[in-house]
Amino acid sequence: MRYLKKIIFIMFMILSLPVNANWKSEIDFSLIPEYCKARYKVGDERSTEIWKKRLGKDFIHIHHYCYGLHLFNAAGRKIESKERKQTLQASLNQMIYTKEHSSPNFALQPKISFDIGRVYEGLEEPGKAMKAYQNSIRLNPKVAPPYAAISKLYLKQNNKKEAVAILKKGLKYNPNSKTLKKHLQKLTKE
Repeated sequence: MRYLKKIIFIMFMILSLPVNANWKSEIDFSLIPEYCKARYKVGDERSTEIWKKRLGKDFIHIHHYCYGLHLFNAAGRKIESKERKQTLQASLNQMIYTKEHSSPNFALQPKISFDIGRVYEGLEEPGKAMKAYQNSIRLNPKVAPPYAAISKLYLKQNNKKEAVAILKKGLKYNPNSKTLKKHLQKLTKE
């Protein structure tokens, strides 16, 4: 039964890929992190070995996340909403695959959760985005972007009090964050 579930999941992943899956251009690679380039062996072989050591055994799954980032970027360039939504869904599938197949203590889990939240926002699912951002904070409370993202979600709900509170919480963990200070200053001036 497990084997059948794996086959069905793999088929779903393949079918969720956009028709034009050949994306490895210089422009595409300029928009993704260095570890992605290393995973696809773009550049020197030494870089790949360095990132393998830094990210550990979960480096093997990182290409799904990298492709998900590429799709997220590509979705921003799509004009037609149906195509944009399909591209975002494919992005989400790739990121979730990486999250689920990597160890819970994988160094990029907080970043992956944050980016999953961004995709959910693009899909206009703020509740799921909020949960993904909260998970990112739970995994690493010192990183500022999830606090800022949650604050923006609260503002969209006209909940300025909670927007301010989450920024203050973020500043407790990361008191030097320019981003959080800037957002908080803007909200408290209004």
